[in-house]
Amino acid sequence: MFLAGCRQEPLDAAVAEIGPAATGVRADVSVQTDLDDLYSVVREEAGRIGVLVAHAGSAVPQRLGEITEEAIDATFGTNVKGTILTVQKALPLLSDGASIVLTDRPAPSAPDRVPR
Repeated sequence: MFLAGCRQEPLDAAVAEIGPAATGVRADVSVQTDLDDLYSVVREEAGRIGVLVAHAGSAVPQRLGEITEEAIDATFGTNVKGTILTVQKALPLLSDGASIVLTDRPAPSAPDRVPR
């Protein structure tokens, strides 16, 4: 199992929790060269991918009317661009009959849950 994350500390914690079957690779999914490095490790260590899970979960919580262009770019960079690039870059490594799972995390739905 290969895990990718842009923050090393949570990545290391996830790998430690899963155990020796997990390999962590620091990668920002919105950066093509990071994904190239990730899939290089996968290719060298496993050869193929049977199940690819692309989990988009980035958000910069801001109230409507206060959302900045930078927040929009960051959110779309990870959640849209990152998801597309993650799957696109994995295509050559997918085994016949491989599965692709796309998930996201829900955004806060109530205004009182959005930090001010």
